[in-house]
Amino acid sequence: MNFIDKLNRTIGNAVAWLIVLMVFGTLYNVVARYYFGQYSIPLGELVIIMNDMVFMLAVPLLLHLDQHVRVDVFYSNFSTRKQAIVDFLGTLFLLFPLCGFILYYSWDYVISSWGQKEGSQQTGGLEGLYFVKSIIIVMVILLILQGLSLLVKKFLLIKNPKIPHIEHHHEDLHL
Repeated sequence: MNFIDKLNRTIGNAVAWLIVLMVFGTLYNVVARYYFGQYSIPLGELVIIMNDMVFMLAVPLLLHLDQHVRVDVFYSNFSTRKQAIVDFLGTLFLLFPLCGFILYYSWDYVISSWGQKEGSQQTGGLEGLYFVKSIIIVMVILLILQGLSLLVKKFLLIKNPKIPHIEHHHEDLHL
């Protein structure tokens, strides 16, 4: 399970750097457009692609770090064991079905894009849009793997709530 956690930390930390590149790419296009009357369509599309990558490939890391969205009405007052049960059941009955749903409904979309070797619809835009759409499938696979890691950890906590529970905050996110 440590391999899965490390894989998602590595990918999440790598794509976090894309935010810096997005800022510079956007800044370049804004300055070029308003001061020199130029705009780079490929650079604009690349910024959008980097944004897609950040959002989709950081999701498994956020799950690992327990930084995902949670409506916390009762959870914070639960014992470690009860929290582990909620996390275990949530992973099993919410996360995995959601991943299955996304995979089911995105599979043909991605395969169709590959079949067409889909590129940008903009004149002068980027080719290889099908690679970008494949990130949806990669995200689902990484989420399922992280969910499996989470299931094992929560199962062990349910069985023995006295084992040391590692709290993840922002220590794994390095820029």
